[in-house]
Amino acid sequence: MFNARNFMILVTCFLVMAIILKPGVYCNALPEDVEIYRYGSLLVTSCNDSVILKFTPSTPEILSRNGSCVIELEDCNVETYRGYMIPYFSAAVLLPPIYYKIECKILNLRARTLVGEYTIERIPILNGQHMLQEKVPLIMPSNHVTIGRVMQMRVYKILRISLFPVVYSEATRKLTILNEITLQIRFIGAKSKVFPRHLYSKAFERIVEKTCVNKNMLRTYIFSSSDINTKSSEVKYVIITSNTLASTVERLKDHKIEKGLTAQIYTLDYIYHNYHGRDSQEKIRNFLKYCYNNLGTEWVLLVGDWDVVPIRKVYNPEPYPYFGDIPTDYYYADLTGNWDSDNDRVYGEFEDNVDWAADVFVGRLPVHSPDELNILIDKIVTYENTVPRSDEYWTRRMLFASTILCYKNEYRNFPKTDGATVSEYIIDKCLPKEYTYIRLYEKEGLSPSQYPCEDALTYESLEHYFSQGFAWVSVISHGWYNSTYRKIWAWDDGDCTPSHEKGEISYISFLDTRFQVTNYGHFSIAFVATCLTACVDYSDDCLGEYLTKLSYRGAIAYVGATRSCCYVPGWESLGDGCIQDLMCLFWKAMFERHIEIRKPGECLYEALFQYYLYHGAGNYCDRIDLFSFILLGDPELHLCDDDEEPPSLSNAGSDVNFYDNINDDYRLWVTVEDPSGVYNVWFKYKFENGMWSDWQPYSYKVGDAYYFCIPRFIWESHVGEKIYWQVKAMDNDCDHEDDRATIISQVYIAEGVQDDDSQPPEIFDITVLDENNDSMIDSTEKIRIKVEAEDNSGISEVILFYDWDGELYSSCYTLHLEQVDSKTFMTEELGPFPSFSDLVFKIVVYDNDNDRENDRLSTESQIMRFKVYAVLLVNVYDGDGESISDALVVLERNGNAYSSAYTDASGMFKAFISSAGDYDVKVFYLGILVGRTQVSIPEVSSISIKAAVYDWCLNVVDANGESIPGMKVVIKLLNGSHFISLTTDETGRLYLENIPSTQYIIEVHWMRAILVCDAIMLTREDQADTIWCPLFKLTVHVKDFFGVDIDDATVSVSFPNGSLVILKTTLGGMASTLLAKGAYIVTIRYGRFEKQIVLAIDRPKRLTVVLPQILSVKIGNTLLQLSPTELLLIIEILIINITFIPIIWKGAKPKSPPQYHWAVSSD
Repeated sequence: MFNARNFMILVTCFLVMAIILKPGVYCNALPEDVEIYRYGSLLVTSCNDSVILKFTPSTPEILSRNGSCVIELEDCNVETYRGYMIPYFSAAVLLPPIYYKIECKILNLRARTLVGEYTIERIPILNGQHMLQEKVPLIMPSNHVTIGRVMQMRVYKILRISLFPVVYSEATRKLTILNEITLQIRFIGAKSKVFPRHLYSKAFERIVEKTCVNKNMLRTYIFSSSDINTKSSEVKYVIITSNTLASTVERLKDHKIEKGLTAQIYTLDYIYHNYHGRDSQEKIRNFLKYCYNNLGTEWVLLVGDWDVVPIRKVYNPEPYPYFGDIPTDYYYADLTGNWDSDNDRVYGEFEDNVDWAADVFVGRLPVHSPDELNILIDKIVTYENTVPRSDEYWTRRMLFASTILCYKNEYRNFPKTDGATVSEYIIDKCLPKEYTYIRLYEKEGLSPSQYPCEDALTYESLEHYFSQGFAWVSVISHGWYNSTYRKIWAWDDGDCTPSHEKGEISYISFLDTRFQVTNYGHFSIAFVATCLTACVDYSDDCLGEYLTKLSYRGAIAYVGATRSCCYVPGWESLGDGCIQDLMCLFWKAMFERHIEIRKPGECLYEALFQYYLYHGAGNYCDRIDLFSFILLGDPELHLCDDDEEPPSLSNAGSDVNFYDNINDDYRLWVTVEDPSGVYNVWFKYKFENGMWSDWQPYSYKVGDAYYFCIPRFIWESHVGEKIYWQVKAMDNDCDHEDDRATIISQVYIAEGVQDDDSQPPEIFDITVLDENNDSMIDSTEKIRIKVEAEDNSGISEVILFYDWDGELYSSCYTLHLEQVDSKTFMTEELGPFPSFSDLVFKIVVYDNDNDRENDRLSTESQIMRFKVYAVLLVNVYDGDGESISDALVVLERNGNAYSSAYTDASGMFKAFISSAGDYDVKVFYLGILVGRTQVSIPEVSSISIKAAVYDWCLNVVDANGESIPGMKVVIKLLNGSHFISLTTDETGRLYLENIPSTQYIIEVHWMRAILVCDAIMLTREDQADTIWCPLFKLTVHVKDFFGVDIDDATVSVSFPNGSLVILKTTLGGMASTLLAKGAYIVTIRYGRFEKQIVLAIDRPKRLTVVLPQILSVKIGNTLLQLSPTELLLIIEILIINITFIPIIWKGAKPKSPPQYHWAVSSD
């Protein structure tokens, strides 16, 4: 049966379904979970509406190199400000999808400025043979943090935060070192949001999750489980090409669909006809925006060379040495940025709003003809059908070709820069440990590479190894559009400095468009960090085009630069910048993924985004490298994997709370499972300060848990060190040779064996106790220093090192503190110290842990500094010798205020003075200067000032000299400002105490008018002044007919305009008041009788009013007031009415009542 309850249930279900199905729904309630993450020196506390970043950098190491200082800091990258190498830490914060505004607040900042001056090393960036100089002023944030603008990667909003542990002032050459900073980022109005399902991308989510420090914010980005845009309307893979190539590329589209992708081909004619834009590139980009928003596109393949599918050329901030503007496909990947925000048709300028976060992954097949396109499609299909089994050795091999980028002192005093440094970093930090590699380094010339390698780099050696088949190829060198070059310091004229002008340096090609590589079927993904080798807009094929278009050999994907790119001289590790960093980030992104998702487009745009997060795009070199590198190849390309997964690893663990007083083995363990069984499990480990062990088999197992034991004789030399360890497990799938799958775990971190007291003492508080308890140390008092400290093993001693000359040298004074209780230590009395001296001290606290030699730890406080002040006491008293409180005492020097405060209840003012000299002392009371003098410090330490502050009596009298009580008196200063308002007492006087001496305006108010306005100067104590007011006394005397005084008659006095002056009631027939000179209306009322009199007042007056005799007769409840005549008349009428009624009817007429008059007399 249908009723109201069933109807409400139906409506509720409908609304719930509407929320689920409708894209773009806002969800007000966000999850309340708080997540905590640590990234080296950065502690992140993240919840639904805020992120707190607590950055505690390690102490920087300042090294001397080539006459300059080099700052090294763990966990930090290196940024350049006008060439200065400054460490910094960059963090990407994921914002909620909906918020009203972002508020950033520094909750805590502790920093210190180092003593002395420093010259920081400057490393200009090299662009080929050209040196780029920064052209922006040195601007470093004094608060150690900069907030970037909000970027958007598909639906994800990301904020870049840069934290600077070191701030350098070029003007003063001072270094400010950050101890700790806590930054809170609040999202006002934060809400989650439900997005259409087709906008979800696992690849982009993977990048955001890996990049952002607050991964938990991903939960606020919700994708509907179903929506209008079903999979049938999605196009995840978009191919853009010309009409000529469209039919040929159908085969690639079919291949992608067979793999499970939704793919579609769109011709340029279709795009140009249906989408607006100022040029062809803008039309293509607007079309891609449509594809992303409506079709959920993730992958974009541009099929055609630059003159088929046009490439966007962007502003080159340093167009040396070739070709001017930079061709880039980044323009098609970033769909949310504004690449020409100033509408000048110059794209990618500093003032334009490039977003740097890709929304789709873009690659290009640089072909002109169907024949060339068929070659590339054949290679892509072959590659993606390749199963990377262990016998496919080439999929686990990497080839490195690295040259010398510059020699020492080749440019100014730059250090030697060997590309092999990058290769070694990639091998150590990025390449999977089970992979093999061949290194080809420069071994000719006067200064060859110092790194070991498998062979010397030559044209022939690279051609030989390349032909053997390597899935991954990394090249870093100098280059031209069709070749890469070795730089060789061939000879020297004796000055030990390589010279281009003298012909001492030669360039030899080792890879060019004549390269005869025979790696048939074993195609390579190549990252080539050289200038110009992806210069697709050159008239001939560039090197990247040549290698990718080789039939069934060469490269399957090529990442290279379309223009000259920049490198950092002396590059050492990731974070130093330029193409070295970009190369590391690309291979890092590649090898962090499983082999089946190592897609070059995803890895390139992740590397570009990571590079921007590392370094920003605020200088020339970073923008050049970000724009220049493009992908020649299929962005979604990847190897096939149809083998079983390797064993799964879970529940990795290690002993905790394991201390050095235990004799047991230290254990590591992990659970290993695989459907085919586990063939074997190996462990390897390294202590924090040691080397990696070899792979060693597990010690024992319990069920699926495999244990490894480290005996005491090994760990006892590494107490307090973390243990880094890995597990390698091989499954038991052996259907054919080398079919077993192996997994190597991530590096786990065990806390290791701990010292039972591994922490130094903690100093909670250091307090300086001065005798006056005013937190200021002056030359008249002694001090004591109290220290509160604690340690698990107790405190053995606390030592004070101090002096008062501003510095702590080895010859300073020392003092052992006495222990007050378990945590508190106190010095004996120290001082007094000389005026204007600088007291400096530090505290060193030692714990009581003596388990072994050198086991005792100590904590040293920062150096604390206090100025010792001279003291000036000022006593302020008034005219009768009483102390004045709340008087403002101002101490001036050379006309400038030095110190000021109000006197206390005893009239005292205490000033702390930091330097000797003459000072003016001024005393102000109620804002008026009442005293001043001059003192010399430190010769004078106390003074007394008699202030011109007096008691004052004012007597207000009328025209006859009689005091007037209740009069309002307003006292003002000469400038008209109000000072005080009072009312005279019953004697007509005002008594004022502690009034500053000055001239006052005295106003006496009567009837809302100023009756008197006099100026009076207060000059002495107990001064008495009389104020005459022109008021005259009016007396009204009211009597009855017989001359008897009438009480309770009402007497009112009004102005002629009718406004009332006063209303009084007679008492004893009398009423009196004071009136100013003028005309008045006096009204007397008594019962029903009323009389008005117009009167002029110019002197005291007396007014007598005589009323007729009044008789009161009560009839019932009515009181009648009658004169005697009126009463007789009434009696007479009553008698006549009763006795002579007929006469009345005959027309007898009554007598008229008599008329009565008031008697008034006035003197």
